[in-house]
Amino acid sequence: MQNLKDLSLNVTLALVATAAVTMISLRVYEKFSAQAEPGLKSHRVQDWRNYAAVGNRIGPPAALVTVVEFSDFQCPFCRQTWEDLREMRTQYPDSLAIVFRNFPLPVHRLAADAALAAVCAARQDAFEPYQNLLFSSQDLIGRRSWKEYAGSAGLSDVGAFEACMKDRAAFALVERDRESGKKLGVVGTPTLLINDLELPGYPGSDELKRMIRSALGTGRMQSRF
Repeated sequence: MQNLKDLSLNVTLALVATAAVTMISLRVYEKFSAQAEPGLKSHRVQDWRNYAAVGNRIGPPAALVTVVEFSDFQCPFCRQTWEDLREMRTQYPDSLAIVFRNFPLPVHRLAADAALAAVCAARQDAFEPYQNLLFSSQDLIGRRSWKEYAGSAGLSDVGAFEACMKDRAAFALVERDRESGKKLGVVGTPTLLINDLELPGYPGSDELKRMIRSALGTGRMQSRF
């Protein structure tokens, strides 16, 4: 009987501990991940072109609208943003460009390595397919090797990719993006620049698309915030 009581007590303590860890994890995540909340504060960034000049660009260099995204490959809101931006790029291929900047958050254990892998894919002009694989299979990050992703993304030299993953210069590119984000004041992901308007968070699919279309129609972002 005493053994059963001890077992019951241990199970109860384990459940309480699990709940506490889960609550702490959620609070940490909320601290670093930009939530889809109304009333996000946006403001103009005078030197926004400096942030758009560096990073992985998808789209024409002289696009009417450039969206700079500071992002984390393990961030769920970043995945939703990626889906929206891909759709908008399909609709406006000649007018819209996306510049991806790495901002791996400390709360995501594999985000920094994923960012490094994307940098190494970019060395072989395969950033976009590698990015697409990471976001489309976000739940599988950590279950597949970065080398496997490289093969699926069509990298021609997987050996060079593996060597790049150990290259300090590649790591420095991730840190460059992160330091650039800190200079801008980024604290969570995604943080977006739609031309000169900074949006610190994901406003939801419909609103993000509306904001981009507004910028495409006027050449300058009109904000509701």
